[in-house]
Amino acid sequence: MGNIYRISPRQKEDWEYNYKLGETQSPRVMSIEVELKNLDVDAFTKAYKMLILENESLRTMFPVIKGQIFQKVSKYNSEFDLIHLKESEIKTLKGVLKTTILKMKNIVNGPHIRGFIYEKIDSTYIVCILIHHIVSDYWSIRIIKRKLINNYNGIINNIFIPQTEIQKQLGEYITTNYGYFHKSHDQIIKNWIERLSNKQWQINFDDIYISLTRRAKDKIFDFSGLNWQGLTEDDMIRNPNGESYIYYLDKQNYQHLNVYKLSNRKSTNNILLACLNILGVTLTGNHVILIQTHFMNRNDSSLDIIGNFIGKILMLNRITDSQTVNELIEQCNLSFFDGASKIIYNSSSFSNLEIATRCFLFYNFISKEMSEGMDVNIQQHHFLSGVRAESPLVCKVLESNNTIKFEWTYHLCFFSRSAIETITIIFMDIFYKLIVKKEPLVKNLLF
Repeated sequence: MGNIYRISPRQKEDWEYNYKLGETQSPRVMSIEVELKNLDVDAFTKAYKMLILENESLRTMFPVIKGQIFQKVSKYNSEFDLIHLKESEIKTLKGVLKTTILKMKNIVNGPHIRGFIYEKIDSTYIVCILIHHIVSDYWSIRIIKRKLINNYNGIINNIFIPQTEIQKQLGEYITTNYGYFHKSHDQIIKNWIERLSNKQWQINFDDIYISLTRRAKDKIFDFSGLNWQGLTEDDMIRNPNGESYIYYLDKQNYQHLNVYKLSNRKSTNNILLACLNILGVTLTGNHVILIQTHFMNRNDSSLDIIGNFIGKILMLNRITDSQTVNELIEQCNLSFFDGASKIIYNSSSFSNLEIATRCFLFYNFISKEMSEGMDVNIQQHHFLSGVRAESPLVCKVLESNNTIKFEWTYHLCFFSRSAIETITIIFMDIFYKLIVKKEPLVKNLLF
């Protein structure tokens, strides 16, 4: 039969999101993909099966029982098996993955993890693992990689030591933290609704268009095709028609940032948040700025559990002309920790406030530690079309050893390419004045 647990508010939001998707829309699925020259296929197949057997969250389904959604842990069956494909029989893996991802919308029956080994003609292998977001967050991807590598190395070296202690599992964690996930969460939602009810933070995107036109007189903007008014979060989920603009911090400015961080004892995250808040004031004329972000929400009892613990943080800041830059950076730090103490796992209660469509920005920061210290290949700034955009404007930041990669993702009902290019220029001007010119006052950074 398998264990049956209540679901967390976060899982409920993911379940509802999946339900809203259109027939041809893909669910939120993360992937691990690597190309290997040498691979013991039998050993890897065993390591993959051990991973799923040892972690009940990877065998979890989400059935509806008497009108309520539950998570049910199933026994291992052949649907979880690693699939071995050959290039001599299937020319490309891309089509197989696309079809598989669409099938993973079956959130009731699963499975929510699918693994492939693709053997190429030159005897190299592509290993690809797809994991549905409802059972895994970004932190969990690191756990999955580590456990899979440990299992594989243990098998091929014949030194694998079976576990002697029972792992703490996702269902047990949610059960033992039920009050935290449910009762406290209801109070957090209530507090945030009261705090945001005056709607001073709401953005009128027409104000941004006017601001951009005034500040970039040498550019011609066409905002006639932007029909943002009246759009809801559900509309953007059903029609996530977006693009991205990729921008890399050059070597010199990256060095300036590191010097500024060391001399002022400030983090990259807080410096960028200060710049984004100033950008918000500059573009909207609004001095109350609301920014959303994801939060990993891990503690000692959940560090090694595969699951989706991610929550949302709301950062509400009031910016004044009289503030010093240091005061604003510290204010951003405090608003982040204030939000982290009031994590939101399910934002459906906010639909009347239109947070998804009227806050200034969704911000996603991946630190150097989370990116595992990798170097990034710095490329020319460029646009990507056909990108999924479920928020008007998203700033995703990847911090690495040699640069910072900015990915501005925007919904095409809210922004155009020329608008995003200009917004990036204004943001970089603010950033330059802060870390290079070291402007002491916020008013000197406002355009």
